[in-house]
Amino acid sequence: MIRLLALIAGLSASSALKIPSRGAVDANAVDAIFKIKSPEVADYAYEPVALPPAALLDPFVDASRKLTRFKTPYVKVTKTDGEETYRYDREPVSAEDALALLELDGLSYVLKYELLDELSEWPEALAALLPPRLVETLTEDPYVGGTTVHAYLSAPGAVALPSHEDLGDVLVLQLLGEKTWSIDGRDDDVTLKPGDALWIPQGVSHSAVASTLSGHVTIHGITPEHVAKHEAKEEKRRQLHHITGDDGTLDDEIVFRPDSCSVSHAVALRGREPCPPS
Repeated sequence: MIRLLALIAGLSASSALKIPSRGAVDANAVDAIFKIKSPEVADYAYEPVALPPAALLDPFVDASRKLTRFKTPYVKVTKTDGEETYRYDREPVSAEDALALLELDGLSYVLKYELLDELSEWPEALAALLPPRLVETLTEDPYVGGTTVHAYLSAPGAVALPSHEDLGDVLVLQLLGEKTWSIDGRDDDVTLKPGDALWIPQGVSHSAVASTLSGHVTIHGITPEHVAKHEAKEEKRRQLHHITGDDGTLDDEIVFRPDSCSVSHAVALRGREPCPPS
């Protein structure tokens, strides 16, 4: 652990090199990485965390609960390069059942831990990764800032999300299997294995495809500055595309009124006559 923290402490903000380490990752190491807040993509190596798929799924599929959580908003089920979201007409009754469905249909599960009622419901090894200051900021609404923690389980060849930018900074911890990441600004793809981690700052587009049955966790830190930057960027996008409605509809009230040499006049004449003099 000391070795890992010493290496992290010596990391420059512009580093994009893998840090060799055999230390375990814990809340102190995660806290140090978020305090460095590298503005560039960075790779880390750590001692793999023992978090099997069943442990990740149990809080969402425990049959002893009267109200299942294997549904929106707790769990997102995706297919077709992450573009489509699915709901099953039957719900898994156990972690093993959920894994069988995932592999049978080539799915990805996104498990949203911040939506659970208590930290005590999390797998112990996962809860141990979160420093107290991030625990205090766990949020159901990332657009007000705070921290979200998601676990991703993907069948071989599955993509959980299309290429996208995250609202804040994300630390990815690979738990099992392999997943290959395509990251904007990097010429080569990055394949993560258990014991690999990846820091992706806000504004960097990325996507990932599972090479094998894969599991990883993301710790997503969102500051007020992140939210303000996102909102400014979104406002520019809405202005560019004349989007006015909250539902993303296009503005249909902006009318182009040409002068006397109008577009409609020119089209009607098919270019046979010059525009009338002004």
